[in-house]
Amino acid sequence: MKIKDALNVIGSLSKPSKMPGFSFGLNPNLCKQGNILSQIEGSVCNKCYAKKGFYNVYKKQMAKTWAKRLEGVNNILFEQSMITLIQKKSPDYFRWHDAGDIQNMEHLKKIVRIARALPNTKFWMPTKEVNLIREYNKTYGDFPSNLV
Repeated sequence: MKIKDALNVIGSLSKPSKMPGFSFGLNPNLCKQGNILSQIEGSVCNKCYAKKGFYNVYKKQMAKTWAKRLEGVNNILFEQSMITLIQKKSPDYFRWHDAGDIQNMEHLKKIVRIARALPNTKFWMPTKEVNLIREYNKTYGDFPSNLV
């Protein structure tokens, strides 16, 4: 798959300034657990950085970007597109969700398959979707060692 075709599926990757590689983020307003936690004073989601600062300044553009990425997550070519882009742009380190979070079990399974396909890439996936993680582990076992 060509980079151009992969970008057509997912739109783009993020390049967080504090990270050594690229990232893939989604709209933080679609966080299932995060929206619950955002109502709890002192929780990490209560003052979500992805709902302010840079993301807020470019709110309209980010809304379009996140919508395209969410559409991509549901595309049959999502996994191959991500594998192509990560191999070309961020082969050593990759962060899942610099904004947003895992949407559902199918999304999580795709992330795991991408990590398995790229064993030399270290994936970081911070998440508050603990119940999805537990359900995955109970049903499918451990994550690959390159996905934390």
